[in-house]
Amino acid sequence: MDILWISGRTLGLDLAGTTEIGIFEAINRKNENQVTIISPGKKKEWGRNHIPIKKINIPGLITISGSIMIRLKLKKILNECKYDAIMVDWRYVRLMRNLLKNTEIPWFIIDRGPPMKQNWRLRFQKYLWKKSWEIANIHASAGIIVSKKHNEFIKKYANTYIDTIIVNSGTSFPYGEIKSLRENNVVEIIYIGQIDKRRDIQSIFKLKEHLDKALIKNRIRIIGEGDARKDLTKRALEIDGLEVLGRKNEKEIKLILSKSHVGILPMPDAPIWQMASTIKLVEYARNGLITVGPKHAGNSWGENPDWEFLSGNKKWWIEATTTIKELILSGLWENFSKSAIYDSKERSWDKISDKMILEMRDNMAKI
Repeated sequence: MDILWISGRTLGLDLAGTTEIGIFEAINRKNENQVTIISPGKKKEWGRNHIPIKKINIPGLITISGSIMIRLKLKKILNECKYDAIMVDWRYVRLMRNLLKNTEIPWFIIDRGPPMKQNWRLRFQKYLWKKSWEIANIHASAGIIVSKKHNEFIKKYANTYIDTIIVNSGTSFPYGEIKSLRENNVVEIIYIGQIDKRRDIQSIFKLKEHLDKALIKNRIRIIGEGDARKDLTKRALEIDGLEVLGRKNEKEIKLILSKSHVGILPMPDAPIWQMASTIKLVEYARNGLITVGPKHAGNSWGENPDWEFLSGNKKWWIEATTTIKELILSGLWENFSKSAIYDSKERSWDKISDKMILEMRDNMAKI
């Protein structure tokens, strides 16, 4: 099956574009299916299966400018190449509705998360999101989303009955080594992701404080960018064993993960995080890390794995400290590490993309 994917992510630069890259590369590694992606980015980095577009990076014009550039190229692309299916970012559906309505190619709306940013554009973004789903409800073959909670949200707030395909987060990281810990070892702890206030990154500092009080040797590293990075970096300079490292490339992240024991998922129990499918959770598991943080659907693997130590207490760092200490004293740390690696085998991008295409075919067959 040949697929055309219309995405608003800037490949290689947008931290939220990991899914696009993972699925794009996984599908194109095999001969039976191919995907061509239209998105911002540089062609030389992604080869012949990437059609780059330019967009105006001014708030309020990013989506509009992107859709205009795509429309200018799309008619020519569809005339030159035959595609079996089109996948399109929800941000572009309303702005490209006539083209999508008139095409004879089955198409799928992709929603990796509704608009949740708290700024002056929120009202327009919510309107655009709802209208896009209303159009897809009538004309699309199905929706591609991230979780069951996300599906519930769409059914409730967009008032849709369209079929949906759940595409969980995956990883292309190689399997890591089984980790072990003994008394007096330093516990290496990591957070990877956006460093913004909504994710409650400040709670990581509280975990550090409790680990130190419990006399557990530890080092915590925070990797990423965001609106809280500057303030947290200043605070971290005053704390031994806590580092805010900023953005790191994949090679650097692999190295840090290979030496880590615990992954933090600090995102609080709020609607935006409940419906998430956290990519870093899969990468933590792939490298044999146990996970700690608040307990809710978006932070959870979903099958109650024994290596997942999430807390229903808002002060999750208290329970996390106790858990880490007990696991070290038990001498069984490697058992949980091994279990995490084993579970991660089902979350490779290869398996996730195969499942997605199979479900796309099933929905296309219903037309």
